[in-house]
Amino acid sequence: VGLNEGFFVYNPFDSKDMARIVCNPTITKYSKEVTVEEEGCLSLRSDDCSGQVSRSNWIETEYQNELGQKVRRRLKDFEARVFQHEYDHLKGILCYDRFPPEDREAVQKNIDMLMGLYDADDAVAELDAATAEVMQPRPLSAKWMPPL
Repeated sequence: VGLNEGFFVYNPFDSKDMARIVCNPTITKYSKEVTVEEEGCLSLRSDDCSGQVSRSNWIETEYQNELGQKVRRRLKDFEARVFQHEYDHLKGILCYDRFPPEDREAVQKNIDMLMGLYDADDAVAELDAATAEVMQPRPLSAKWMPPL
């Protein structure tokens, strides 16, 4: 969109009646308690490519709303999970990157099919080991959360 800013829009209550606009977010605190649930993503056609993802039960956030006002919120449960998922996108992380190996293997056929649909020659399908290691997010745990 021509802006050097991070933003996303999400629905905090799993309904079509409300959207929250989040600009330049940070997650300032993660709960030590985590929940592992199946998670998919529209970027990966979630019906065909979902897996188990560990997320903090609650988070504390700071961001600007669509009016530029600073917002601080503590999110929990579904809303915290959705916020973390969308925040990952801003960091270049897909939920697939957080899947355990067995879930990655289970969806690999679908990932290969999606890659086959992309016919431009500017994509990187295979990374060298050093680049892949740098890009791989650590799994979430009570002892580690993504850097702020």
